[in-house]
Amino acid sequence: MLTLLVTDLSKRVHRLGLWLTVRSSRLGTMADAQWRTLTGLLLDGLSLEGLMPVFTAVCRAYNDSLTPVGLALTPLPAILRELQARNVLSDFTKLVGGRWALLPERRKERDLARSALAARRKSQG
Repeated sequence: MLTLLVTDLSKRVHRLGLWLTVRSSRLGTMADAQWRTLTGLLLDGLSLEGLMPVFTAVCRAYNDSLTPVGLALTPLPAILRELQARNVLSDFTKLVGGRWALLPERRKERDLARSALAARRKSQG
C-alpha cells in the first residue's frame, strides 16, 4: 500500500495545477500530526531528492504564506519538524542549494524551497 501511495503521489506532484488546490482539498485540512505522518511515510518510500517535489509543491500551494508570520499557517513547519526529528533536515537544506537545484528547470522549485526555509529561520530567531 505504501509503495502505491508513494508512486501515485510522486506522479501526481509533477502535474501542473494539482497542488494549487491543496489548501481547499482534504490535504489542506490535515493537522500537523497528519502531515508529519505523511512526511515520514514519504521519507520511508522516497529519497530526500524524491521528497523535494512534494515539499516544493506544498510551498507552491502556500506561496502567499512563505513569510515568517504566515509560515505557521501552512503544513511546512510540520514537514520540516519531521525532517529534523529524523536527522535529515541538514541534508535536505543542502539539497535545496545543491547541484540538483541548479538545473534550469528546478529554479522555481529551489526558490520556493529557499523561501520556506528562510521564513522558518526568521520565525525561529
